[in-house]
This record gives sequence, structure tokens and C-alpha cells, in this order.
Amino acid sequence: MLLQSNSNVIEPLPALPHDWPSGSFEGLVARGNFVVGCTWQNMRLTKMTIHARRGGVCTVRYLGICSAQVTDENGKAIHATAMDGEIVLDMNANRVCLLKMP
Repeated sequence: MLLQSNSNVIEPLPALPHDWPSGSFEGLVARGNFVVGCTWQNMRLTKMTIHARRGGVCTVRYLGICSAQVTDENGKAIHATAMDGEIVLDMNANRVCLLKMP
């Protein structure tokens, strides 16, 4: 409902109920040991945080995610590869990435 992950691909809000048009969650763990938090408004993702416990490649799939602003916890831009509705992040252990949708 809130998070799906297969083969290190994270999909936020894959089956969000219409009764929850706005909300947030923190602390869900995706495959690859990535801890995820999300905020949404009007049934659309607005912000996502990813904390890499071990590090590694993390791919996020979500409609419009290629337009997201990707920063670290201090607001510094992070390099991300965006293509075909996905963003790929190569994360070091204990790194936190913030994805902010436009």
C-alpha cells in the first residue's frame, strides 16, 4: 500500500487508498536495507527520504520522479541518474538522500 520494493527498486505509494489523500510515513525498510519515509498531498508524492544503512545502488520508480530535486540532509545537491521514470542513486553507507517533487 505505502511502499513496494523488488530487486532494489523502490516504488512509493503503489496502492495508496483514496481515503488517505494526504499523509506521511517514516521508517519503512525496503530491500537493500534502505529506510524510507514519504509525504504526500492530494494523492501525489511530495517528498521522500532514503537512508542507506549499508549503501549500494538504489532505484526509485514513480511517475514524475525524474523531475525531483535530490539533495543530502544538508541541502547539498546529489548526483542522480534519471531516465524512464526512475532515479538511480549510488549511496554510501549511512547516507541520507531527500527527493523533493516539483
